[in-house]
Amino acid sequence: MGQNIPTNFPTEPFKGPRAWNSHSNFENVVYTFSSETQAAVKEYIKSRVSEGTLTRQEIEEVPFDPQKLPGLTQEIDSLRPQIDTGIGFVVFTPWEGLNIHQSRVASWLVDNAFGEPKVQDEEGSHLIEIYNVSDDLSMKTGARYHVTREGNSPHTDAPQDPNDPDYLCLRCVSDAWIGGENSLISGESIYNHLLENAPEVIRTLSEDFYFQCRGVKQADGKDYFARPVLSFDEGGLRLRFLDHYINGGHKLAGVPLTFEQKRAIQYLDSLCEQSELPFRARLEPGQQVVFANKRMLHARTEFTDRNEACADYDCGQLNNPETANRLMDRTWSYKRA
Repeated sequence: MGQNIPTNFPTEPFKGPRAWNSHSNFENVVYTFSSETQAAVKEYIKSRVSEGTLTRQEIEEVPFDPQKLPGLTQEIDSLRPQIDTGIGFVVFTPWEGLNIHQSRVASWLVDNAFGEPKVQDEEGSHLIEIYNVSDDLSMKTGARYHVTREGNSPHTDAPQDPNDPDYLCLRCVSDAWIGGENSLISGESIYNHLLENAPEVIRTLSEDFYFQCRGVKQADGKDYFARPVLSFDEGGLRLRFLDHYINGGHKLAGVPLTFEQKRAIQYLDSLCEQSELPFRARLEPGQQVVFANKRMLHARTEFTDRNEACADYDCGQLNNPETANRLMDRTWSYKRA
């Protein structure tokens, strides 16, 4: 087995909180902010926004002032080790005393407390609304995942950006009529499985693949760049993966995927579908998950909405959550120096 493992890669399985599977104890992943912090956040928000419908832009414009929200900052800092070196994620319960629009602002402040939100598209958006824009859109034909209703292969967020985010912050604003279940899978658990069952795949994934710069600023003037799927950095094992963006990157580079590369990609896709490694859950409206983007893969199942898809999500429909279409808020947060 040793000859299949790249130099400086572990030859023994990972142990510890990150090496979990679907049967592990997840009792401590759910967190509720203290009543003091909730009261402070409520006052902070109500002094800055109305109680009516808020657009994405209006939410983004609410500044984060850690000096005026010390409780929120302290509680986030106390949770950071759980994400950085522990199990890898935390699920926040819904905010109390805020309407559905104001609670989106509260989650935006959480995103800012974890790190600095960065731009996610060519329009300069720091907060992305994830919803089905059109039933005709597909990742297979060049669309970005967040504008479709498709189920997706396991991935890290922003694999198409050379500077991918440390934290993925995802809030369920309104859930789908049916479907849209989320799943998470630990990088250490993936590595342990490969080490035991397919060590040759580790070597393939440690070599460079081409990633398409879909929907973000191009890398060094090119619309693709090379990086490994599996590597190690100062934080330990790290992942960069989304099969559609790899396929697109290799086409743009004019470098066909090898048989071994295709098999490695298919192995990861199948592993997350057919194994007992993923933690699966459907976020309820108001819940928010934050996780270590570079250390985990995540995915969702296909979903169906109550209403027809629309290019622009009318946030007014959120006033009646029983009939609103699925809407998720997403932020890419980067650790501050």
